[in-house]
Amino acid sequence: MVAFMNLINELYEPETRSKRIAETATALGAEKVLSAEKIEGVAALSTVAGLTSKKEELKELLGELYELETRTKMVAECATALGAEKVLRA
Repeated sequence: MVAFMNLINELYEPETRSKRIAETATALGAEKVLSAEKIEGVAALSTVAGLTSKKEELKELLGELYELETRTKMVAECATALGAEKVLRA
C-alpha cells in the first residue's frame, strides 16, 4: 500500500510525473513502437509546462490535420516517424 501511495504522489507532482510516465511506458514495452526519445517527448506532454512549451507546434499540427488535402500525407508521415513500419513489417 505504501508503494502505491508513493506512485500516486510521484504521478501527482509535475517534477516527477514525466519521468515516472516514461519509465512506466518503457516497462510496458513502448520501446517496441517508439524510440526512447519519443517516449520522453510524450511523457513531457503530461505536464502543463510540457504542453505550454509545445503549444505552437501542436496548434500548427492540429490545424493541418483539419485540412483534408494534407491529412492522409501527415498521418502517413506520423506513422512512419513513430516507427509504424516496425509494427507493420513485423
